[in-house]
Amino acid sequence: MHAAARIITDLGDLFVASAAGLVLVIWAWFNLGRMVSLAFWTCHAATFGLVTLIKLWTGRHLPQPDQVALWAPSAGAPSGHTAMAAIVYGCCAAVFLKVGRGPLAALGAALCLAAIVAVSITRVTLHTHSAADVAAGLAIAGGFAALFVRVLSVQFRDQAPELGGLLVALVVVAGLALVSRVRISSLGVF
Repeated sequence: MHAAARIITDLGDLFVASAAGLVLVIWAWFNLGRMVSLAFWTCHAATFGLVTLIKLWTGRHLPQPDQVALWAPSAGAPSGHTAMAAIVYGCCAAVFLKVGRGPLAALGAALCLAAIVAVSITRVTLHTHSAADVAAGLAIAGGFAALFVRVLSVQFRDQAPELGGLLVALVVVAGLALVSRVRISSLGVF
């Protein structure tokens, strides 16, 4: 079970999530316009930057996750894996829900939201973060995801691009990133 949890939690690793995010950047550029694409990448970068800045402070001033209560912030706050999963897969879910129609859009949104929930749960069950750390990661990413959804709402012009390619590319690229075993979070900063 521990091995499966490690694989699931790695969906939020900076390398894996950013690879999936690059799929959205490219797909959005060609299907929704450069403004939507750039808005996502800006929100992704802002999430990463803010999480990193906060982690630099909490790492020096708060106790380790195994030394705090479940709902107390720790030296790992906010959870970078949770934040990256939430910004990437959350914005992808927004695209599926806002742009798509039918069962394919529902499947894409459900898979993206399931990834966020699964990464969030495994960060706590693997004892790498407290629930407060995970909630902080969700809050930061949620704010930037809301900004992306606003841009998507303004820029989207009721076209109906094919979402099958986006869904397949997300699954393939995230899967390849997972099996590559490249992990940026293993460097200890994120």
